[in-house]
Amino acid sequence: MKKSEILLSAFLAVFVLLAFSSCEKLGTEFSDIMVVQGIGIDRIGSGYRVTVEILNNEQVSGIINESVDKRTLIYTATGRSVYEALFSTAFKSGNEPIFSHNKVIVIGESTAKSGIRDIFDFFERDYNRVSQLVCIAQNADAADIIRSKLPTGDISTELLENVLEKSVTDSTVPRVRIVDVVNGIESETSALVIPVVKMLRNGEYDAYSLSGCAVFDK
Repeated sequence: MKKSEILLSAFLAVFVLLAFSSCEKLGTEFSDIMVVQGIGIDRIGSGYRVTVEILNNEQVSGIINESVDKRTLIYTATGRSVYEALFSTAFKSGNEPIFSHNKVIVIGESTAKSGIRDIFDFFERDYNRVSQLVCIAQNADAADIIRSKLPTGDISTELLENVLEKSVTDSTVPRVRIVDVVNGIESETSALVIPVVKMLRNGEYDAYSLSGCAVFDK
């Protein structure tokens, strides 16, 4: 076999490998993608419940459907691990999960009190978007935050992201990302600090407000 043929074969092998290992496979239609906007995690028994907010593909893609007025949909699933629960939500939606647009990870208060190391083992090993924001729900499950009642057209995790980002401008609480949590868990010299968010009823709808920080001591 000529050298050029060997190089061509190697190139094709690498191409096929990358195509099949990619989250966004070549030729995948937008309607077949589960575009994750936010992830809420609660511990239940010996497992986890994951609640995800995803883009409503029918509404976003402009398909004419008068019954579709919500920009997002909510799916919830359980599993023995965060990984299992998260991908069970994808099974329910029937679409391939894409995490590149995710905005925030919410951890329920009771879940945070029982420890977060196991939760972030998944994000450290099996999740490739480490810059997304993390917060703790005050006096609530993460599912409550994700499922908050908002005016039509609003995206709960988009509003939550704005609240967390504004806190940095106002110097209220630190901006904490997945990578910061993972590094904080591994640190032997400093405590981990994560912003706390509470949900308020503002007339007919819910709103978010910062409520200090949760400190995870060694």
